[in-house]
Amino acid sequence: MIDIINIIIISLLPGFEGRYAIIYGLLKGLDLSLVITISITCTITLSTLLTLFVSNIDSMLSKLALNNSSISKLVRRYLERVNRIRDRISVKIRKYGIAILILFIAIPIPGTGVWTGALLAYMLKLKTREMLISLILGGTLSIAVTSSLYFLGEEIIKILM
Repeated sequence: MIDIINIIIISLLPGFEGRYAIIYGLLKGLDLSLVITISITCTITLSTLLTLFVSNIDSMLSKLALNNSSISKLVRRYLERVNRIRDRISVKIRKYGIAILILFIAIPIPGTGVWTGALLAYMLKLKTREMLISLILGGTLSIAVTSSLYFLGEEIIKILM
């Protein structure tokens, strides 16, 4: 039971997510279908929560920027900078943005994944639906890639032994 809880926790952590929770579960000797089900369910849950949160960042910050406090000045500067960056990159990336984001999330290397993908989707100002689809597909593909590499490595070790 504790291993299942650990898989859930690992699946939700930035930098680890479902792709490395799979490896943990398999190394612990858990059933493949159970580990995949938990990892994908957590990836979908994480993607949904991040999409809901990230989609509302601009509106929350815009409300905060309306005040005359020193914090609101910082927020206004932040929003201006984000919008300048968005204007620069959205023209170049908009055409292939979703596909690039899915591939970025799916590559199992440090600095990629659902958490970072959510931040990139925010910077690209993707629509909520596009962001959710990108995060879920990228996260699920990442699980598939990592699982495949795990089993490939396992077979190579068997051959070498």
